[in-house]
This record gives sequence, structure tokens and C-alpha cells, in this order.
Amino acid sequence: MDTSALTAAYADYLSLAEAGGFGEPEPGEWTAAEQIAHVALADASIAAVALAVASGQRPVYDNRASLDHWNLHRLIDEVGGRRFRSAGRPRRAGPPDQPDGAFGGEPPQ
Repeated sequence: MDTSALTAAYADYLSLAEAGGFGEPEPGEWTAAEQIAHVALADASIAAVALAVASGQRPVYDNRASLDHWNLHRLIDEVGGRRFRSAGRPRRAGPPDQPDGAFGGEPPQ
């Protein structure tokens, strides 16, 4: 399967996320960090379902976790202040004292 178009789209998306400079959202709209967290959580959920299907299970997909305000901010807080790598994919979101992760801001010193 050729995934080059998807890979290129993710690279573009992550480059925009890394560049930052987003203004405040309109009332009731998500911030850039919330949107990035939503995509990350949705991707993780989709990958989990794909893995379950590949292992012979019959999973269901439920995207409520990627829409939940508390869960979005849990992820943002977990990786806050760390940047996406420009290599086109986020690095592992480890503990706050490790310089991996995403969602804008300056990398830890």
C-alpha cells in the first residue's frame, strides 16, 4: 500500500503545528493545542482498533476520548511546552523532564 500521500499530509500538518503562531480561537472553537491533541488521540484510537482487527478481534471504534475536553487537556498538560520534531512525526510523549513530545512552546532547558 502506498502511504506516501498520507505521510506527506502528516508532514505538512506537523510542520504547521511546529511553526505555531496561532491566534486565539473564536468563542466555542478549539485552540491549536486542542486540535493537535484531538488528532493524536484519534490516531491512537484508530491504530488500536486496527491492531485488534489484525489480531482477529472484532473491536468497535469510539472517538469520544478524542473529543473529551478533560482528556484533550490531560494530553496537552502531559506534553506541554515540548515541540513537534520537524521530521514529520511527533516523538514519544514521555515524562515532562524528557525533551520529547509536542504541542508547541519552547523545548525544556
